[in-house]
Amino acid sequence: MTAASVEPAMKPQVPLSRQISFSDEESGDQPASTDLQPFPPFRLCRLDFREGCYQINFRPTAGFVTFEGTLRVDRSAPDGGADHLIVSGDLYSSRPVIGPIPPVGPVVPVGDADEDEAAAGSGLTSLAGSLSALDDPLIPFPIRRPRIPIFPRARYHSYLRVTSVSAPVAVPLPKKCELTITAEQFNHTQPPAGQFKGTFPASPSRTVTMKLSKVPAPFPFSLTGGPFYQGRLFEGGVDKGSIRGCPGFC
Repeated sequence: MTAASVEPAMKPQVPLSRQISFSDEESGDQPASTDLQPFPPFRLCRLDFREGCYQINFRPTAGFVTFEGTLRVDRSAPDGGADHLIVSGDLYSSRPVIGPIPPVGPVVPVGDADEDEAAAGSGLTSLAGSLSALDDPLIPFPIRRPRIPIFPRARYHSYLRVTSVSAPVAVPLPKKCELTITAEQFNHTQPPAGQFKGTFPASPSRTVTMKLSKVPAPFPFSLTGGPFYQGRLFEGGVDKGSIRGCPGFC
C-alpha cells in the first residue's frame, strides 16, 4: 500500500479507506510457453462489480443477531492507486423481534349495515375498519425499487476497510466465478450516555473475506436492474455465515 504524502487537516474519526489491490486476472503479459499444452475448458465471468453503493446483509451461523449495512465502491478515487478504486462499508446490528402474537378475532363481512352496527356494539370491527386502522397497508402500493437505507446510529456496529478485490474474467471448469473481497473490520464502541462520539480500535478487530457469486436477483431487488450477489463470509478460513449484497443506486 502507498502511504499518503500529506496528513489530513483534521484527524479522522474512523479508519480511512486506502488504496487496494484489484485483480481481474486479465492484465499483464504472460510468458510464452515453449511446450504445447492442452487448453483447459473455462467459463467467462461477468461479475459486474460496478461503482455505487450496495446494500449488504450478513447472517452469522452462530447467534441470533444479524447485520445489515452498506458497501461503497468508488472507481474514480484520486487516492485509489493505479486502479482508482476504493471500497469501504459499514455494518449495523439487527436483533430479531420476538414478542407475543396478538390474537386474531372474527372478521365481519363488509357491506351489511346491520352486521357492522352489531360488530361495533360487540367491540368487533369490519374488514374495512380493520384495514383502515393499520399503520401501513398490507400490500404497499406503489411497489418501489429498493433504496439505500438509513440506519439508527445506536445500532452502528463496525467499519469495513476493504484491502483487496478480485474479480476474475474467466475461470477453468469446474471452478465457480466468485467475487472475492477482503476487508479489515473495526468494531465500534458506542459513546457513553449523553455523548455522541464513539471510538474505534487502532488496529482491526478482525480480517474477513467475502466470496460472492452473481445470482438472479429476487423480488423486489430485481427492480433495481443491477447485479445481485450472495455467498459466504470467512475469518481465517473458517465459514462465519452467509452474506448477500445488491446495488441500491439504480
